[in-house]
Amino acid sequence: MKKLLYLFTIMLVVACSSNDDPITVAPTNNNGITELNATGTVSEQTPAEAKITIYGKWDFSGNQRLMTNTCTFNFLEFMDEIYIMSFIVNGDTETFSGTYVLNEDSDGTVSSVDLKLDIEGVLSTIATLTDVVVTETDDTISATFNIVLNIPTNFENYEICNGLDGDYEVDKDEPMSESTSASGDSNHSKLIKTWNFVSRYQFNEDASNEWYQDPCIIENEEGEEDTYIEGCTAATDVTISISAYGTYTFTWTGSNQGVKTETDVWEWSDSSQNAFLVGEDQTMISIIDLTDTSAVFTEDDDENEGDDDLITYTLTANLQNQTGNNQTTSVTDIDGNTYDYITYGDQVWTVDNAAMETYRDGTPIPQVTGATEWSNLTTGAWCYYNNDPTKPRFYNWYAVMGMHDTDPDTPNKEFAPEGWHVPSDAEWTTLENHLIANSYNYDQTNTGNKIAKSMASNTGWVFSSTEIGAVSNDQSLNNSSEFNAFPEATRINDGSFDSDGEGFDTIFWSSTVADLGSWYRLLNYESSSLGRGASNNQSGFSVRFVRD
Repeated sequence: MKKLLYLFTIMLVVACSSNDDPITVAPTNNNGITELNATGTVSEQTPAEAKITIYGKWDFSGNQRLMTNTCTFNFLEFMDEIYIMSFIVNGDTETFSGTYVLNEDSDGTVSSVDLKLDIEGVLSTIATLTDVVVTETDDTISATFNIVLNIPTNFENYEICNGLDGDYEVDKDEPMSESTSASGDSNHSKLIKTWNFVSRYQFNEDASNEWYQDPCIIENEEGEEDTYIEGCTAATDVTISISAYGTYTFTWTGSNQGVKTETDVWEWSDSSQNAFLVGEDQTMISIIDLTDTSAVFTEDDDENEGDDDLITYTLTANLQNQTGNNQTTSVTDIDGNTYDYITYGDQVWTVDNAAMETYRDGTPIPQVTGATEWSNLTTGAWCYYNNDPTKPRFYNWYAVMGMHDTDPDTPNKEFAPEGWHVPSDAEWTTLENHLIANSYNYDQTNTGNKIAKSMASNTGWVFSSTEIGAVSNDQSLNNSSEFNAFPEATRINDGSFDSDGEGFDTIFWSSTVADLGSWYRLLNYESSSLGRGASNNQSGFSVRFVRD
């Protein structure tokens, strides 16, 4: 591994995931590794089935006819949570990694696969795969598909590869032999997964900042001092994904420079599986201890002797992070807006706010900017915060309920995408109880409502509270549930905008009528709990969806 080039100890703990996750890849091999020989037509499969079908490393080396300028495809690998895409650009291998989204049609089958990449803090779809069909002939697994590339011009190393659009037929690489032969309790089976980094110690001192600062460092030529990017913020999370096909990927997230990835190769040093080799230089990593949830590794440093220079990396499971499927599955509304979703117990929730301008049947939802007109509404409407198109959309409760005209005999419209609905007050309570019971409280207890930090976004809260457990206190600890609620403020029922709201709070509608108005849920910068209240139906709030 590029970063592991000296004597060190690593402790790893695998991130947990819920068994109810609809897109979790179910292991079907006896050794616990994802099924490696799945076939099928992805457009006829559910996201769970499709994720198994595309899993693996796909070799493009036989597609030299697709050369454009000085760029050719090398390989594309799908792992449980990420993809790795490799090109040959001007004779050099260029590889990057990101998350992928299985876009879902209204009938629950997969329509396309989007490859996402964070470029300078902007999450972009850089490629879309459609018409994916995987078959097996004479013990060879092959795939056909169409790919459309949309690599931004500011991603200059790869932009010349955009001409590689087209239909492909590729073979799946053979996995590492241990991936099919190793037993379930082997080191190989235990190692193949994604691990979370927590801290790094060297000379008995905490050196974690050096690791988290990696996205801020520009490595210069040998002998020259590295350059630090001015104004850069450190990463908040680092993961290591180790593949059954002999690749691994480091991923740094949370920096204002966007997501950084580094990918290389690995293999076992011998059949004992007590050490493995990483990178082109075949650096040996020795296993001191390895279980399904933790590990300790060491590497000999050629430049130093003895144990006093031991570097210790600790990667501990975030036991709150039991969803394990962020940015992996989505649903699309009538306007083409895409919403990622996650499973919480028996519920499936979108983790993006509603953004449509039409009801499900295509009937427009009026945009109302004037304060007086907004305050007098008894039918559905939407607006941007401060009437600024760069800001998020708010909806009054009438829009949420599909009240598109004043005729009481006219049926209401459907607001949510097909197969989804706006959560009731009781469904919000179910979510709240699930998060509490599963120790998403900031203090990891399972009693009392202290779940606000687990639901709030890692960024955007402008005031830093000194109250332990408050949403804005150490925002790097937020969003363990991946609900990802941003402080987008509100529109007040009199038509004015909450000038003190942006960066301080966010409110979500429920579909349930209260004695006065309708029920909502609230996250506030100085609170540790998910709040509940009722508001006038003219208020403009954010909206999430729950699957039927």
